[in-house]
Amino acid sequence: SGRMEKLQAFLNHAKSAAFFGKNEKKSKNSSETDTKKIAESDDGQNNQSSSDSQKSSKTDDKEKETSKNQEEQRYAYLTFDDGPSDNTDRILDILKEKNVKATFFVVGKTDEKSKKRYQRIINEGHSLGMHSYTHDYSYIYSSMAHYKEDLMKLQDYLYEVTGERIKLYRFPGGSSNSVSKIPIQSCINYLDKKGIIYYDWNASSEDAVSIGTSCDKLNENILKDALLYHNTVILMHDLHECTATVKGLEPLIDKLQKEGYILDAITQETVPVQHVKDKSKESAKK
Repeated sequence: SGRMEKLQAFLNHAKSAAFFGKNEKKSKNSSETDTKKIAESDDGQNNQSSSDSQKSSKTDDKEKETSKNQEEQRYAYLTFDDGPSDNTDRILDILKEKNVKATFFVVGKTDEKSKKRYQRIINEGHSLGMHSYTHDYSYIYSSMAHYKEDLMKLQDYLYEVTGERIKLYRFPGGSSNSVSKIPIQSCINYLDKKGIIYYDWNASSEDAVSIGTSCDKLNENILKDALLYHNTVILMHDLHECTATVKGLEPLIDKLQKEGYILDAITQETVPVQHVKDKSKESAKK
């Protein structure tokens, strides 16, 4: 009797376990199905989200790359003062061979060869700028009347020769020169009134003060400063004596291009390098 009771109890327990086991299995299967559906739903959302994220990431990367390229783009502006001279044609030949543009800040010369050189500068896509008619510091900077007279004489003369009303300018000695007896700001105000933009430099070959220096040394003088800037304006001279400048021009162009610079001519849209800032424009920014 005791054995039968134990056996019956065991059978009842086994049936109960089997019953709960089936229900547990059903519940588990149901749970797995629900989980799978949720997972699939999440995967769909995640895939969509991932796709959107990838698209957004690609757009962001493209914008960053564009911004980076704009930020890192380097420009070099070769400028030649005091010409035209018997070196002008050779300089223009080299620029043409290398397919780069430059800027010539010229003085007033009335001989026929000089007239043709002014015109050639413009015809070949370079920028013609004013430096001064006389290049006589003691006269130009002795009074505002003389300053205005010299500048307007050059502008009128170049218009007569080329048909172009020149609006680019470089102060003789630069805007930071120490020889002027008149306030440079007065000159700047006059330039503003006439719609003329002045350009100084942030790299120089020192060729006009180092006649006889090798072209390698002149280029070394330029590059020690030029390579520090994303926008570098390089001062050289178009003078009869500056043969080393001409000789060093081609290797200078090669080096700047190797360093990633685009060589271009200054225009009225070029952000100017100015030693002495235009106070009226500085105050307008504030």
